[in-house]
Amino acid sequence: MEAPLVSVIALCHNHAPYLEQALWSVVGQTHPCVELLIVDDASHDVSKVRIIEWMEEYYHECARQGSKPRAIRTFFFEEKQGNCRAFNHALRWAKGKYVIDFSTDDVLLNTHIEAHVRVLEQHPQAGVSFSNAWYIDEQGKVLGTHYPVDAAEHAKVQVPSGNVKAAILHSAFICTPTMVMRSALLHRLQGYDETLSYEDFDFWVRAASCTSFLFVDACTVMKRQLRTSHNSGFYAPPPNAHLRSTLQVTYKALSLCQTEEEYRALARRTFYHWRLAMYVGDKKAAQGFEQVLRFPALRRHLSPFARIIGKLLSLGYWRPAYLLYRRCCDWLLRRLR
Repeated sequence: MEAPLVSVIALCHNHAPYLEQALWSVVGQTHPCVELLIVDDASHDVSKVRIIEWMEEYYHECARQGSKPRAIRTFFFEEKQGNCRAFNHALRWAKGKYVIDFSTDDVLLNTHIEAHVRVLEQHPQAGVSFSNAWYIDEQGKVLGTHYPVDAAEHAKVQVPSGNVKAAILHSAFICTPTMVMRSALLHRLQGYDETLSYEDFDFWVRAASCTSFLFVDACTVMKRQLRTSHNSGFYAPPPNAHLRSTLQVTYKALSLCQTEEEYRALARRTFYHWRLAMYVGDKKAAQGFEQVLRFPALRRHLSPFARIIGKLLSLGYWRPAYLLYRRCCDWLLRRLR
């Protein structure tokens, strides 16, 4: 049987130093049928030039070897669209049975697509597969793995697979760059929600409500950890776009909960984000999460200790006191040196 086509949507914003390695990792996949859609989201470094130079080099190399190049389409935005809108734009042009949301500061190991497609073809009821990943720094040095591994590089912890809705509501346990998604599922969900500053949590909640997720027990991606990585956005000062987007998704998740296990998981996650919103000083986001926690379906799953802590925290935002404490510690360390 002919191998299914996989569309890799490569999103770039100021990734010039990492572009070449990222793009070569896509066209170097062992899976035979891959199309590459490169989206430059208004980079203000030399990313656009690097993309064009890489394409010329790639086509020249294919001609030299007498091989057929992968299908490539490019999109260059003059004004920043954001990940969700940029991805959705490319999704309209994607022809693959499967879709990968790929950031051009990451790297796909050469069997990534082959391993995931094999699993998804064997389990047509599953809409998403995901795997383990290596973490690397800006220079490409390995920092560790997403899930701890043994000598054979198999996960040493039990990773949720199948019906993962409650697990997703509880914590962000999936390494996003490893996901391979059925395009039919993405179109059914109408792509990513463009009103959000990031897509992970929202997509996981909506997808897990209607399909199963499969774990591929292997490290198939190298995810680069940068100072500007996604998670750093949760600690930005108010107005914190990540936390306010998370609040929007929390309301969606609340409407999709069906079991006590799911309500319990969402209560714990909401309590965590409430504390985080108070820590960064985003009063509007904190008030929103506190309001969600007042719903009886969530409130009954908070322990008395959590309620006491919440009441103490709600008396005032303690970030200024924490920052003063940090400054005093830094001053003391400098004096001791």
